Amino acid sequence: MRFRRLSKEELEGLQHEFVQFMMVHGIDAGAWEAIKRESPETAVSWVELFSEFIFEGIFSKVCYLEHFGGNVYRLFHCADDVISMITIEGAKGFQSVDEMIAAMQASPEGFLIKKASKGYVPDRHTEIFRMVESGALVSDGKLFGVFSN
Repeated sequence: MRFRRLSKEELEGLQHEFVQFMMVHGIDAGAWEAIKRESPETAVSWVELFSEFIFEGIFSKVCYLEHFGGNVYRLFHCADDVISMITIEGAKGFQSVDEMIAAMQASPEGFLIKKASKGYVPDRHTEIFRMVESGALVSDGKLFGVFSN
């Protein structure tokens, strides 16, 4: 699998979408029950295929990510071919992004800001997936815009 199988809770939240996905592939409720009963490995394969479909759709829409780690705040812009990162590093740890930003406004000389860009490895969706699984959150990109100037 390129990403991961959706959890039971995630699948429950996407039940309507899963039913539509299966219908598009010619599998109605009765056929699905038969597949689960008679060929559990095939049922798992369908869930994995649906999971891939969902993640592909989500990651194709992601433009900005952020990751906060105490004294380091990373902002990412996920363009089509290149990911750009702004790293804001403070000398001490902070409990929240808001606390870090407030400290930065009060004493900007205590922070180091670095910028970098690179191509995706191995590809855009896989890299975004790895980042999200490592704790990055999708953001609106406002702070990236502020710090990119």
